[in-house]
Amino acid sequence: MISTSELIIIKAEKKLAFKLYNEGYYQASLNSLKKIEAYYIEDIDFCWKLAELNEKCNDYREAELWIEKGLQLSPRDFRLLLLRSRLLYQQKNYHQAVICLQSLISQNIEPFFQADVLFELGRNFDKLDQNQQAYSSFQQANTICAAESIKKEIFKNDYLNIITEYSEITVDLNPLNNYIINDSYGSVANND
Repeated sequence: MISTSELIIIKAEKKLAFKLYNEGYYQASLNSLKKIEAYYIEDIDFCWKLAELNEKCNDYREAELWIEKGLQLSPRDFRLLLLRSRLLYQQKNYHQAVICLQSLISQNIEPFFQADVLFELGRNFDKLDQNQQAYSSFQQANTICAAESIKKEIFKNDYLNIITEYSEITVDLNPLNNYIINDSYGSVANND
């Protein structure tokens, strides 16, 4: 059983680690998370974060150990498999990276993540001098990114239109609980 004071320390250490990570201090973040790893050994997100940090700190062996721990918890975890493919790429094991990435394509993943997989696939095909497959992968990834950017732009425009519509509404209150609402559709008054 974890005491309240231990729990506070664990949460503070985790918060510090993520702050360090966000500021680009990967080794310090990794050191901070290692202090509390025993409490999160069964947490897939924690395994992924430790694997990612070890990769950023160029400790590929330790990164692979955390990828394995994570995959034991969730064998098809997209983040871990994509990270494994990046490790394989860095180790110049392009053929294995392609196999790993191709297993991800069949998963039902978000379009931007599909684009990540396709970009990584293109990089590996390029290193294997499989230029046609590399070109095709890059082209598919760019198509996805363009389509998703358009969707985001549409959502952004919808959001801005809503904000504009609501910003045109003004409410004038006076001490007698009378109000006048002015918007782009006219005025409504309450004179109770």
